[in-house]
Amino acid sequence: IEAWHARQPGGLSSVLSHASIARNRRAVYADGTARMYGNTNDPDFSHVEGASDDSVDVVFFWRNNERPEGLIINVYCPAQEVEGESYLSADFWSDARARLREKYHPDLFVLPLVGASGDQSPHLLWNKQAEAAMRQQRNVSTREEIARRIVRAVDDIYDVARTSVRTELPFQHRVERAPLPVWQVSDERYSQAQAAYEAGKDKTDELASPDYINWRVSRTMIARHAHQKQDPFFRAELHLLRLGDLAVATNPFELFVDYGLQIKARSPAVQTAVVQLTAECAAYLPTERAVQGGGYSARIDDGVVGPEGGKVFVERTTKILQEMWGP
Repeated sequence: IEAWHARQPGGLSSVLSHASIARNRRAVYADGTARMYGNTNDPDFSHVEGASDDSVDVVFFWRNNERPEGLIINVYCPAQEVEGESYLSADFWSDARARLREKYHPDLFVLPLVGASGDQSPHLLWNKQAEAAMRQQRNVSTREEIARRIVRAVDDIYDVARTSVRTELPFQHRVERAPLPVWQVSDERYSQAQAAYEAGKDKTDELASPDYINWRVSRTMIARHAHQKQDPFFRAELHLLRLGDLAVATNPFELFVDYGLQIKARSPAVQTAVVQLTAECAAYLPTERAVQGGGYSARIDDGVVGPEGGKVFVERTTKILQEMWGP
């Protein structure tokens, strides 16, 4: 209520910048198998599975042209430089916010978004020693180095943003529950899950961590096998925004970067931000080549929608964007 009553005329500008933050985290080997965070020093290492997206979508909000009141920053990398620790952390966004507020003004509001990056990570699979040496010379942590790159990406397009502020612009917001075919649990997978569930259901307190995880996954597979017979679709909540020349397309998945690139390439907007992990979390949505390689994040255990549903998702998202940017 206070925000509504305190509202004043303002402006908006959206600009594309770039920063090297994300790395594809799936290593592929000579036999065609893939592993998340696989060892690239292995003689059988062949290549990383896919591309990375170094785009940084920045939306500036202005009350006047002297300074931005707030920023939306969409980076195509999950904020997970800090993992496995026993404390809560905003990860590299904490450092980025602090640096941006120090540079611009202490009341700057920063809203971080996670772009399509289900197969991405800030963790390095190669160049580890060189990056460590660089950070040591700069006397920064890995989080601080990523934050430095985000700030530099904002700085790089600041003058462009300041001279392209719009106070009136086309605005649309579409919401849709898109029916995507679920990843079908086979009868064979169901039988395996049933056996694992029955074997462990009376001794869950005694199971080692990997066995307990397998027991829980098996329980989920049983439930999904039953549910898919009643409803073979997962209804993904999609939000499509038009802010002038900028399109924002959201999804509830850890969306492999290829899908985001497909949407961007086919979008009629000047700039398109594909934002993941919104409106629930439906786990990973891998590509066909990822499923062929296997490994964590590309198994039926790791997501309710597979490549078939991914194609439907891309088609529906691009169709809505084309309608929003119609004749």
